[in-house]
Amino acid sequence: MNKKQFFLQYGIEYSKGKILAPWGKWVPQLLTYGSKTHCFGWSTLAGTKDWTVNLNGEQIVLKGTCPLQCKGCYGCSGRYAMQSVIDGNGWRTYAIMHFPDWTRRAITAQINWGIRGVPLPFVRVHITGDFFANWYIEVWKRIKADCPNTRMWAYTKNEDAENAFDDVAGFNIVKSLVPGFGLNYGHCDHVMNIYRALIASGIETHICRCAVDKEQHCNTCRACQDLKHVLFLEHGTDYKPECDPLWNEFVALVESDENKRHI
Repeated sequence: MNKKQFFLQYGIEYSKGKILAPWGKWVPQLLTYGSKTHCFGWSTLAGTKDWTVNLNGEQIVLKGTCPLQCKGCYGCSGRYAMQSVIDGNGWRTYAIMHFPDWTRRAITAQINWGIRGVPLPFVRVHITGDFFANWYIEVWKRIKADCPNTRMWAYTKNEDAENAFDDVAGFNIVKSLVPGFGLNYGHCDHVMNIYRALIASGIETHICRCAVDKEQHCNTCRACQDLKHVLFLEHGTDYKPECDPLWNEFVALVESDENKRHI
């Protein structure tokens, strides 16, 4: 069975690397490969702001899918503020909101075909964006049920989603809000304070090493696939951590045996 035939089993028309969208346009496959993460992921529009999206030759306005607008959100700045990236995340957001069944089937087909017929080993849900409705949570539960060989993880600030996947094997939710501290990312002092407090409370926690090791990628780390609390240094903003007076202390903590044991 070739890839075209495989996708047709899910009711998705595939040709030369693209799939036929319900609005009559051939579009790229829904999951994209991240050059920095080294894994496939799904994105929707970030934040709560209004985005102007070019869709099929027309400009439409779509709202971000997050429950709140975070200061310093990387999904609203840098390359994510480029019109080409906005349009890509925009039509994916439009697809899941207006054609959820088609989107579910297209994602499922892509995951299960994977690389030359071998299902993708893991998928990052929401490189940007978040769970925006309970029915959308159910869509991802169905996708996971139909992709039993693929581990998935997502980040959320949506309280309804935090525990919604507790009974779904192989789907982990990383909490983006830490009680008593707020967001799970920030400057060196913020991240170190959260880490030490959670560890002192007996809660397994990991600080993402991507901030200190450019060769560290999601494909060689299991922290986000396994833990409820993973912390990140602020990135995609004007913050320059190497200039932070706590940088060396931060690096030492990230490189400690305690922190690296989840890799």
